[in-house]
Amino acid sequence: MGPFCGLHRATFDPNGTAIIGPTGSGKTTLVDALMTLLIPAPKYNLASTGGHESDRTLIEYVRGVLGGDGADGRQEVARPGKTISGICATYVGGNQTLKLAALFWTEGTGNSADDLKRRWVFSLADDQSLEHWLRMLHDDGVRELLKMGRETADLRFFDSKKAYLERVRKFFDVGENAFTLLNRAAGLKQLNSIDEIFRELVLDDRSAFDRAIEVAAEFDKLNKYAERQKEIEKQLVRRMGIAKNVDTGALTDVGTEIEDVPYFLERLKVLTDEALPEKRARFLEYLNRSSDQGVTQLLANIDEEVDAIENRIAELNQTLLRVDFRSGRYLQLQPQRMKDERLRTLNVAMQKVRSAALKDDGGESHFVALQSMVIILREAGENRRLQGSKALLDPRFRLEFFVVEVDRETGVRSPPRTGSQSGSGGGEKELMASHILTASLSYALCPAASTRPLYGTVILDEAFSKSSPSAATRIIEALRIFKLHPVFVTPNKEIGLLKQHTRKVICVQRPGKAASLASISWEKLEQLARSQ
Repeated sequence: MGPFCGLHRATFDPNGTAIIGPTGSGKTTLVDALMTLLIPAPKYNLASTGGHESDRTLIEYVRGVLGGDGADGRQEVARPGKTISGICATYVGGNQTLKLAALFWTEGTGNSADDLKRRWVFSLADDQSLEHWLRMLHDDGVRELLKMGRETADLRFFDSKKAYLERVRKFFDVGENAFTLLNRAAGLKQLNSIDEIFRELVLDDRSAFDRAIEVAAEFDKLNKYAERQKEIEKQLVRRMGIAKNVDTGALTDVGTEIEDVPYFLERLKVLTDEALPEKRARFLEYLNRSSDQGVTQLLANIDEEVDAIENRIAELNQTLLRVDFRSGRYLQLQPQRMKDERLRTLNVAMQKVRSAALKDDGGESHFVALQSMVIILREAGENRRLQGSKALLDPRFRLEFFVVEVDRETGVRSPPRTGSQSGSGGGEKELMASHILTASLSYALCPAASTRPLYGTVILDEAFSKSSPSAATRIIEALRIFKLHPVFVTPNKEIGLLKQHTRKVICVQRPGKAASLASISWEKLEQLARSQ
């Protein structure tokens, strides 16, 4: 994978592991390999993008694409033709050993996602290994490999990553998005904001921007139907006037408004032909459906998600309660509903829709009120980067997240503050934010009714590159207190700090185009350094 050729093995220590090496040596490849086994659609090389976007693809890793290494500055491909590759993570707990693996191969030179063949492996069998699977895939083909899987106890091959991940989550007893949080956290270099933690990391994106645009499009169809109906009504009114001029007897005292249509039913056959009463009934049906199933349901779903966030924060507070932030004091989160002017305007518009729906005017008031509501939703849906739009359609931005310190003995609480609030030093802000992120990871990974996770390996790429030594020390301690196993990926210049807090080091080197690694203790590494 990536710059690695041949077989490489790295061993992590539960008490802390550092992955060190020069920039570009291949350290992040190890992180991304693990994320590939745990995440539905991992984002790769997050440390270089600040933890937001992926700048590599899986097939580029399998091909060994080396960006800008060619003589002319173009990408060089280490494995351009038919190739086989694989990754495997081994977890040991109690008397069980679990191997999670992925096998990748290509039949030609194609570089699209469809050109990459893959199988996912879940194995509790003691006599199975990545080397065996790769050798069998190479020598006997995928059909024989899958046959062996069917005939071997505690070994299963999956062609669906979704089914494979369901099995992995069931084994570790975690929710659907627990490992995704690990991927988001891996690329962090520094955290100063509690809001940032929850909006960008802990909470899943359940924004309704796309749904708002769909609701607006559905209303556009209703609006066209209403316009056609109005045109039919105008034609009928004109024909009713003609009928009065012709039939000067029975229709002399009858008006020419839509409300007078019933009096013309027997005299004006065109009314029956146009089926106006049925069209008006259908319009009202569409109007109510657009209001109830469109706008009302959209906003109800957002409100339900906000409630779910508040419930999740309450559960997370139980995790924070178990661990002191500083001696005799622990942290608690206090989410507060945002007071945004656009949100207030939205709520007023919704009240008008509900009130107008009760008026007996053939749906006219209801339609006008709904139209105003849709204008607000459409504008927010089409401008999703604006803060006001997020406050309307993204549940995460309906809340502001405050934190308080609580004295464990007296119960006295400090004034609520955000991680970005003035009055907190930079180191203090980072400590609070990191402590809460660590608690969030522990909470997400812990099975129900358990105080420690079955899966506890947390990777931090380019760890502490912007942190003070004192802040980094306390963050590392928090990881241990929350029963998490830290793996720190860092350039060589940051290794001094990690020597104090990790037992094992994985050295990654790439003197040429091929990378290599070695797992070693700090003591042995220092002995080797002194001998040279």
